[in-house]
Amino acid sequence: MADSDKEPKQQNCRNCGAIISVDVHKCPYCGGFSYEGAKKKYFKDLNNIKDNLVQLEEVPVESYKKEASIQIKKIIKTAIICLVIVAIFYGARILSSKLEDWKYSFNLADAKDQLLWEYENLPILDEWYEAGEYDKLVDFCNDLYSKDIIYSINNWKHDDFIWIYEGVDYAKMVMKRIEQNEKCSLYDITSAIDSGLTICYHLGKKDLDEDEIARLELYKPDMNTLLFDMLKFSEEEALQLYEDASVYSFLDHDIIKKYAADVIKRLDRD
Repeated sequence: MADSDKEPKQQNCRNCGAIISVDVHKCPYCGGFSYEGAKKKYFKDLNNIKDNLVQLEEVPVESYKKEASIQIKKIIKTAIICLVIVAIFYGARILSSKLEDWKYSFNLADAKDQLLWEYENLPILDEWYEAGEYDKLVDFCNDLYSKDIIYSINNWKHDDFIWIYEGVDYAKMVMKRIEQNEKCSLYDITSAIDSGLTICYHLGKKDLDEDEIARLELYKPDMNTLLFDMLKFSEEEALQLYEDASVYSFLDHDIIKKYAADVIKRLDRD
């Protein structure tokens, strides 16, 4: 006979004698305690507790992982924002400090003193320019930066001219080093190429008048010798480098410097 056809087990209540199921833990008539039913109820409740514990281990863990992931991301974002704010604040403080250091380390003349200085000195610079005493001009301008108070020649009409001339003068010194087989630095070759390209190709783009251009073109033969004989440029190579480095009225120093490194290797091989 199948289990479903069996009669449910019964017993007599020990308190009142009534017939009750063995599955109940107390008599439904008198409320008396049934040991057999109580034991079954205990194990049934224990199994239910185990099932609930399993569910607590499985279901909330996924939820916890998601919540923890969200919270971790929030913490990381907050930390990054705080770091950015600190970096900006700290960077601003450093920049401000550097600007103050720059201002006081150079001790630029105030507007009134600068104007008085120009009134006194610019006519002298004009005389030296007209006389072709360019080396004296270069020395004078460089000495300005060794004074306690710094005056500027930016308002002098030939200031661009004198700095181009100074570059040419340095390039001629590099030429002497090459002639004497002396070691030239990357700075030497970069400066020399810059001056050579400026004189040979770039004067028309500088803020120069016709007289200044004419004076500087006198150095074109020297710069041709530098580029094409000493540094062994071809005309196509020099023109291509000039076009690559030309940025309006300036030549890109970094592009020339990168190319100068290859020129040094070429000189070393020869």
